[in-house]
Amino acid sequence: MTELSCGQQLFHNKKLEQASCFFIDLIEQSDRIEWLDSLPKKDLRTKTKKTKDGTLCVILSQNCDIACNRDDLDDCIEIAFCQNINPKQVHSGNQFTKSVRKFQFKFQGNDYEASVDYIVTVKKQSLIKIINEKTDLNIFQLDKDFKLALPFWRANRYFRSALPDSFNEKLYQILDKYISELEGVATNELPHYGFSSFIKGFYLNLDSMEERDFYQFEFFFLLRDEVTSELQSTIQEIVERFAEELVELSGYKDCSSMYADTETNTNVKYLTSLIRFNVDSYSLKKGDDDFVIDAE
Repeated sequence: MTELSCGQQLFHNKKLEQASCFFIDLIEQSDRIEWLDSLPKKDLRTKTKKTKDGTLCVILSQNCDIACNRDDLDDCIEIAFCQNINPKQVHSGNQFTKSVRKFQFKFQGNDYEASVDYIVTVKKQSLIKIINEKTDLNIFQLDKDFKLALPFWRANRYFRSALPDSFNEKLYQILDKYISELEGVATNELPHYGFSSFIKGFYLNLDSMEERDFYQFEFFFLLRDEVTSELQSTIQEIVERFAEELVELSGYKDCSSMYADTETNTNVKYLTSLIRFNVDSYSLKKGDDDFVIDAE
């Protein structure tokens, strides 16, 4: 019988998977220092307060990477050092993947914060040895909402919409208002459908990706086939108002040919000509895990 790799032992025997977590309290100080030494930024490797007792260690690696059957191909696991924060430090912009730098979440009734600056890489061989030795080390799981959000928080660092800052500066002045309004009318209350919103994605197009004072833009919201014609009309009307306000605010030109349509009616060639704008944070906040990260 083939011996399990360290990663397979962690995943199958210890039930260590993405969004698993454990408190650092039982980890020896020497191991904590070794973990800190893996930080990319040298000046942070001496910040031992980030490894004080009470620090929550959250597994970031994907399950397929954890359970790799060859340790020589994938020998490490990514772990985020998460600090307990008080409620006054909780900011909606750091929840549900809106921020690429910080991720705030609840665990066992307390608020915690993960930072991209404090993500360490730990050898699988070392971690399995520690877990085997520390028989009273408890491994927990984050709640479903945060478990779903975690991989998207990590991925957003690499899949952010590459739009010009000058365009984003105008768009973000009204984005929250219209996304909230759209999700308010598009929320699905029928659990048998298996999704929480009739909106599948927000796409747009610009005539230039360079920094400039004027743009011609196009908005398009992709809707699920189950949407009613009445709801589709309502969504189209809101998106049209969204585009009109952006024009009033910025002086840009709206060139949208259609503001919303269903998956079946949408030509794949047309969709691939657009950029998918990242509004995953809103979907995650409503518990919807049926969407795909697309860079373009």
